[in-house]
Amino acid sequence: MIKRIISRACALLAAAFISGVNFAHAQACVCPDQTFEFALAEADFAFLGKARGSGDVCDGTIHRPGDAPFATMFDVIEVLGGEVDERFLVRHDKAAAYCGKVFEPGTEYLVLGTVNEKGAAFTNACSARSVTSKLVKGK
Repeated sequence: MIKRIISRACALLAAAFISGVNFAHAQACVCPDQTFEFALAEADFAFLGKARGSGDVCDGTIHRPGDAPFATMFDVIEVLGGEVDERFLVRHDKAAAYCGKVFEPGTEYLVLGTVNEKGAAFTNACSARSVTSKLVKGK
């Protein structure tokens, strides 16, 4: 009985592999364990800002085939590094498997991120935290 179950499970996994099922969507986001100082030094930009609102953008900055880019506009309160405007648009994922982040309008966040070759700013759940998070408190 157990051999039959194992055999069927192996057959299903083989079929999924052959058919090209993408298991990446089932993965969980794992953020690197790093200090705030290290994250800040590695970031292209860093700021404290209040989220204004989020939505889809159609400006050619899609970072994975088939995905619609998503972005949040921030009112910048304080620039901590890089070139950041008073209002700053940051692209990000929404999917938790890709370390996506949903920004609540009116909430203040510390946002660190990178800038791609097209000049678009990106962040994720590992580098954008609410001001009450452990990243900001330095714990």
